[in-house]
Amino acid sequence: METTNDKRKWSIVAGGFIFFFMTMGLYSNCFSLYIIPITEDLGFTRGQFSIAQTMIFASGIVCSLTAPKLFKSFGIINVIKVAAVLGSVSYFIESMATQLWQFYVLSFIEGFCMGLTCSMPMAILLAEWFKENTNTAVGITAVGSGIGGSILNIIVNSIITNAGWRASFRIMGIAALVVNCIPAFVLLKRNPEALEKEKAAREAAALSGDDGGRAKKSSTPVDPRAMRFGIFSMFISFCGCIIMYVAVPHLRDLGYSSSFTALVSSGSMIALAAGKFIYGILLDRIGIKRCFRMSQIISALGMLTLIFFRNPLMLVPLYIADALSCSYGSVGVPAASTYFAVGDNRSETLGIIMAMGSVGGALSTTVAGFVFDAAGSYVPVFAVCAVLVLIMIPLAQKMFYKG
Repeated sequence: METTNDKRKWSIVAGGFIFFFMTMGLYSNCFSLYIIPITEDLGFTRGQFSIAQTMIFASGIVCSLTAPKLFKSFGIINVIKVAAVLGSVSYFIESMATQLWQFYVLSFIEGFCMGLTCSMPMAILLAEWFKENTNTAVGITAVGSGIGGSILNIIVNSIITNAGWRASFRIMGIAALVVNCIPAFVLLKRNPEALEKEKAAREAAALSGDDGGRAKKSSTPVDPRAMRFGIFSMFISFCGCIIMYVAVPHLRDLGYSSSFTALVSSGSMIALAAGKFIYGILLDRIGIKRCFRMSQIISALGMLTLIFFRNPLMLVPLYIADALSCSYGSVGVPAASTYFAVGDNRSETLGIIMAMGSVGGALSTTVAGFVFDAAGSYVPVFAVCAVLVLIMIPLAQKMFYKG
């Protein structure tokens, strides 16, 4: 018989799905649609404006390192509520931006709020509610960003084409505020058992006079394998973001229309969603090591596809790369934090691995943008990444953990 907790845990999945749909799906996955119209309208170079996207990932680094403290100090649900509202308002305000620094600041805020509502908090909440098949639950939740990106790419492109990029920021900012309030204020709840354990731990600490009854940082050191995993995740994140976010402007440069590239981007988001679901199942079935290795191989395929892209049929291997390379970060990283966690240091492990992955994402679009400004093409970036991925595959087998 299904219990109340069994029903509640699926509302957590639904709430996380909505956040991935509307925050990561909008703030991050639709960013590439703004690159050409904003740079042409305001006279920025692509390298300059790409720093705004870098700020989204850079904020993820800061978020990954500070979120555990915020969650412990203010409560994870309260932090989620503030981030849901603040990120939406920031997106709306971006419609008024005229200077590069304004795009940078607002993008940083959006990325920080995205981090406080998506991967890290959902990994924690789902681990509380799901005792089995946790990675599958994370995968289902993370699918939201792909589905959101596929739908929102079409909507955002239509608004930009017909009403301009400023109107798109205003309309979608309001939509994000309305939608994000549903999971933040209605669907997401802490597991009562987890709350009881935390309360008992605080009371025990208070009785012993330890830290005034406040939760303290774990004394268990982070597993060195987690640091090694983080280094490889940083590179995979770099390549995955190149495939996901540079494909649209690259295809525009090859002569394809904005409507075609919007559909391509939408298809990529669908593939991304499918990949997250697939990885959620595979991580529970074949393990993190094999999934990690597979993501590296598929990254090389994606880079080669972009280099030799000549006709729409090559969208097939590109979508495969979207599904099985770009999707890995949203599901594999939370799984890694559980795998490598020692004792009670799961939050610290998750924060370190996500921060290192965010470094790769932060560097990706900025490097690609400045390479384009210098060479007039993104192909050099694709070529270097393809070679480095192929080099990293055998290195990973020697440096990665045993088992």
